[in-house]
Amino acid sequence: MRIAYFDCFAGASGDMLLGALLDAGAPIEAVRADIAQLRLPGAGLDVSAVTRAGIRATKVSVTQTEPSEERDHAAIAALIEESGLDAPVKQLSLRVFEHLAKAEATVHGMSPDHVHFHEVGAVDSIIDIVGCASAFLALRLEEAFCSPLPLGSGFVETAHGIMPVPVPAVTELLAGVPVTLSGEGETVTPTGAAFLVSVCESFGVTPPLQIHATGWGAGDREMVHPNSVRVLIGETTAEETDHVTVIEATIDDMTPEIVAFVLERLLENGALDAWVAPVSMKKGRLGYVISALADPSEAGRVTNMLLYETTTFGVRQYDAQREVLDRSWKEVIVEGHPVRMKLGTRGGEVVTSSPEYDDAVRVARATGLPLKEIYRRAQIALESAALS
Repeated sequence: MRIAYFDCFAGASGDMLLGALLDAGAPIEAVRADIAQLRLPGAGLDVSAVTRAGIRATKVSVTQTEPSEERDHAAIAALIEESGLDAPVKQLSLRVFEHLAKAEATVHGMSPDHVHFHEVGAVDSIIDIVGCASAFLALRLEEAFCSPLPLGSGFVETAHGIMPVPVPAVTELLAGVPVTLSGEGETVTPTGAAFLVSVCESFGVTPPLQIHATGWGAGDREMVHPNSVRVLIGETTAEETDHVTVIEATIDDMTPEIVAFVLERLLENGALDAWVAPVSMKKGRLGYVISALADPSEAGRVTNMLLYETTTFGVRQYDAQREVLDRSWKEVIVEGHPVRMKLGTRGGEVVTSSPEYDDAVRVARATGLPLKEIYRRAQIALESAALS
């Protein structure tokens, strides 16, 4: 799988991210052609090589010969929708602005439809976002990941006055994302945060990666460390490995009926799997450990479900990796009825298979045969199909 890892040790802004993607090999002329589709009078893109703390990086600057105007969310969406951009670039650009609109709406206490952008409605921010979308898709990336983000410190001048760093829209955008309160000045901008949360699967350590290209995107300031975003482009070295979050609670004051219901609710609300195990607790009490496995993006929802549906006063969370088989389906016929077989393959070889439970139960009820017999016949049918 072709992925990108954004190493944002110095922070992230729209122009830094775009510079990094261009430096990693995104075609500049194709990105410029997409920006031209916006039909923004007098707007263009200047790309140059600079050094930051002695390391070469690509610096992107938006050029304008016409005054920049403020736009609300509806105006920006219309600008993108009515452009000649390809559908995937439109969709990603619109998704980034939707994240921005929701964050600004929360900060200012209004509907996202009525958000009126200031800084992010300016031409340079629109070009940064559409340019990032164009470059990201041109690199044919299937997934992206990001490091924890340093949020900076101090104050910054905005259209709403002097704001503390990070500005409120950034903290709204990065809710649930690992961050550090480090760095000088404004290190993460709303534009940079919105793009990263729109494309990244998770924020943390880099997955196992065979690097094909590295890109450096420069920020404006010269600092003691490289003021740049580094992006690593490559292939995952273990396609069957993914990152998951384990959420657990230990309980000694719930009935088995409630425990069974909690497992159902966890699976209905984003858990990849859920299970319960008996444990011996302090003072000799018998209890349960209720555990759930979740994609990191769903961990918050699964955690809420455990807290609301059980009597626990807290949960444990930790990150884990799992190796999973590639999965596919093949339909076989058992006693005249279709049964779907789930196949697990590794390196192109089928290493396990199993009938879909609901299909097998339906055939068992229809034929009167034991469920274990339906399982056996489905496996035989699958093996016969492989030999034919």
